[in-house]
This record gives sequence, structure tokens and C-alpha cells, in this order.
Amino acid sequence: MRGASIVLALLLAGCVGRLEDLTPRRPAPRVPDGETRPRVCAPGARDVAGPRLLRRLTREELEASVRAVFDLDRDAWRGPRLAPDPASGDGYTNHADRLRVNEAYALQLREVGEEVGAIVAARAGCAETSCAEAFVARVGRRAYRRPLTDAERARYRELVAVAGDAAIEAVVAAMIQSPHFLYRSELGAPDGREARLDGYELATALAYTFTGAPPDDALLERAPSLTDRDTRARVARELALDDAGRPRPAFAAEVLRFARGWLGLASLDNLGKRPDRFPAWTPEVREALGREVDAFLTRVLLEERGTVAELLSSRTTTLDPVLAAYYGWGAPGLAERPEGWGAGVLALGGVLAVRATNAATSPTQRGHFVRTHVLCDPIEPPPPDLPPIPEPTDARTTRERYERLHAEDEFCQGCHRLMDPIGFGFERLDADGRLRALDNGFSIDDSGAIESLDEGGPARPFVGADELAALLAADPAAARCVGSFGATYAYGLSRADAECLASGALDAVEERPLVELFLELALTRHFERRAL
Repeated sequence: MRGASIVLALLLAGCVGRLEDLTPRRPAPRVPDGETRPRVCAPGARDVAGPRLLRRLTREELEASVRAVFDLDRDAWRGPRLAPDPASGDGYTNHADRLRVNEAYALQLREVGEEVGAIVAARAGCAETSCAEAFVARVGRRAYRRPLTDAERARYRELVAVAGDAAIEAVVAAMIQSPHFLYRSELGAPDGREARLDGYELATALAYTFTGAPPDDALLERAPSLTDRDTRARVARELALDDAGRPRPAFAAEVLRFARGWLGLASLDNLGKRPDRFPAWTPEVREALGREVDAFLTRVLLEERGTVAELLSSRTTTLDPVLAAYYGWGAPGLAERPEGWGAGVLALGGVLAVRATNAATSPTQRGHFVRTHVLCDPIEPPPPDLPPIPEPTDARTTRERYERLHAEDEFCQGCHRLMDPIGFGFERLDADGRLRALDNGFSIDDSGAIESLDEGGPARPFVGADELAALLAADPAAARCVGSFGATYAYGLSRADAECLASGALDAVEERPLVELFLELALTRHFERRAL
């Protein structure tokens, strides 16, 4: 394709959006999660200005941006063919440190640019130079999420002149491959000992945080005023909620994306169970379990504006005909969970099924999730050569196997005493998310305890998933922990860093609806300022 060759040549020459334009203000590269790197916050620090970042758009953000900038619906364009973004240890695929551009990604992005360029050019019917230059003026601000500079306009004029009849195609392909389109700038300009984000950077941050898409023309018009805190608070609320206070669809989708990432549900879509042990598990059931999670989150967090305590303790769920038959209780619609079936989001069948093996429950996985994602307690990772838990037999219950392997092993018990006793509370809820009366023909002991991090410290005992849910719902640490994952998703940083950067906003998360935390995140010091 002639246009693609022109675009590539101009990109190599630095003519259509040079990354060097950003480097004088670009921070030093940060080491990815999982490796040793300096923490953003010193011990005990609160509400500091975080690091200056260039955040590469995620796959979802890039698709939303291309559709918004070039006005492409799903009939016009099927979407980008890009490799999935890598997930961080916190479960999210928007971690700034993980979103790198290698040669393979650059080639895929070039293909996206060429494909979209051809579609837009065929629709534009724009063969004259003046028309192409007007197209650049109109679309350039949307693509870069700020006005183009004089130098950038000159580069695009040069590209239009060289590309000739393929000008629109070349311009679109160049814009999509430009670092100014691909990266969200959170660099700011020096302001004393810190950097302060400008209005266009704030408009970009607000738009992607609350809608998952770039700022529209109306928001870009308001960008200069967003450095004012009261104006930013008002705009954040307008993006998130309609005039009646109901969450707007785009914001609701972002809240669901945050919550599903916190729950670690990425594997549910392809989750399998052994047919000899779970013959009722089918693709239809698996899909229904996913819909149940989404319906629960939508109702509790968005429709009822629930707190973290209500997220962890609500006894109602939404069933469709598939799940009503699968669970064996309730009619399609809103239903009350029977006693013994647990409460809250942790007792949903899809959540339980993900934290189990394909053949049996996993008290360790379930207890580990509660420790790390509900209480945010540190748990050391297992050694790399750890053998798997033996397959279940008719000789023992799952609890007996785990106690024999972990509680009686001096090497294992230090960490597993923090996880397994919590996981035992879910033992009446099987690996397929349903209640079971027996385990391998034996009665089930679902008593457990939330052990103190300090060995020998006081434990909080409970019996069953219902009592565990009540304990967690009443724990202020749980509210702050879950809220910190919201900050992690919004800021694109590790949970430990995000908790520090959003400390003030998290102070009130226990008493307030969880969705309101996102509004508070737009007013933190980190949202508008960066450390130099």
C-alpha cells in the first residue's frame, strides 16, 4: 500500500509525532512489578504526588479512542488485532509499568493504522489538499487530546503534500501510530518542587477514568478550567452520573471492569471442570455464572450504591433460568440465598469456581484471595518448585488433606496458617460453586479463623461462609483494601503505591458508596500533581 510506505518513511524520519518531543520531561523508566524497584511512597507517607508517567493506552482504551476520534462503529470497523495486554500482580491490564511497546506491538499497531486509514479515507471522499488539511485540523485535536502545535501542523501538512491522493489514509495511519495518540501524558510542567498537570492532561485523565475513552470536544473545550479543583469535581460527577444521580453506562462499564479485575475473573470465560466430578458443569452454566457476577456487581455497586460491607454481605443475587436450575433454589430474577450458601460477592458461584481446581475445592486459593484482596495482608509467594496438591481420594476430606500437607509441615505452616483456615470456611461450597452436603462421603468441617499476622496473636473464629462474610463486612481493613484496588485501577500503579497516593480518599470509603471513591480519586494530590 502506497500510503503505508509513505507513513513508515515519515515515521522513521520523525515527521508525524516524535517520542523525542516528550523526552525532556519523561521520567526514568520504572521497573516492572515483580522485580525490585523503589516504592513511590516512603513508609508512613500519605497523599503524596506520584511519579510522572507516559501511560500507553490499553487495548480497550485504544479501540475506544480510535472509534471516538474517527467516528467508527462496529459495523464500520471490527476492532484492533492486538495481543492481549499483560496483567499485573494486582490483576489489572492497565499497569503503567507493564504496557510496553516492542517490535511486535509496533507492527500490529501499524496494521491497525493502515486498516483504519483505508476505512476513513474511503468514507471521507477527500482528495484535495485543502480538504485533507481541514481534516487534520478537525481530527488532530481529538487524536492528541490537545491542540496541535505549530510544528505538528507543519509536519502533517508535509505529509499531506507528499501523500497526494492517499493523504487521508496516510494522516490517519500516522496519527494512530503517533506517541501523542498512543500514550496518555501525565508529565505536567514544573511548578515549584513538583510538576502540575495541565488542563488537557487532566481532561484526558478524567475521560479515561470515568468513561474508558478519550475526552470529547465538549470536555476539551473545558480543559483549561480543570486545574480548578471545584470545576474538576463537578466535571467528574457529570462524567460519572446523569442528572438523576444514576451511573452513566460508560462509567458503569469502568466500575465493572475494576470489580472483575479485583475478583480475578479473567479465567472464568474458559474455565473447565472434570466431567467425572462435575457433570453438570457446561459452557452454558459457565456463561450464566459470569452473568450472575455482573448482575450482582451492577445491582449492589451501581443501582443500590452499596458500600464495601454490602458488597461482601448482600444475601440476594440475580438468577436466570440456567442458574435457578443449576443451584436448585430460587426462581429467575432477584432471589435470596439460602442459609449455608454464603453471602456477598465471595459466595457467588463464578467466584468460587475460579478459586478451585478442576477437580476439587482449594482452601489455599480461597484463603489467599481473602488475605490479599479483601484484607490486603502480605503473603509471601510460594517457592517455584512446590509440588501440586495431590488429587482428591475417597480416603480423606479436602480439609484433612490440606491440614496434613500444610499445618503439619513446619516449612509450610508459617504462610498457610494465614490462608487455609479462612478457606476452610468455604468448604461446603464446592469447586463448581454449588453447596455440597458431604466431601468424598465424609461430613464437612467448615469452621475456620482469621488468624493474626503475628503468630500467637488473637484469632477471629467463625463457622461457615455466612459467618466469614459477616466478619469481613464489619472489618474496616476490608473496606480500605477493596477501595485501594479501585485506586490501583484508576491510577495504573501497584496497589501498595495507589493506597498511599489515595490515602485521604480511602479514609472515608468504609461509610460511603464504593463508586463515590472514584469521584474522590479525581481530587487527590496525585491526580493533578507529580513528583519531580
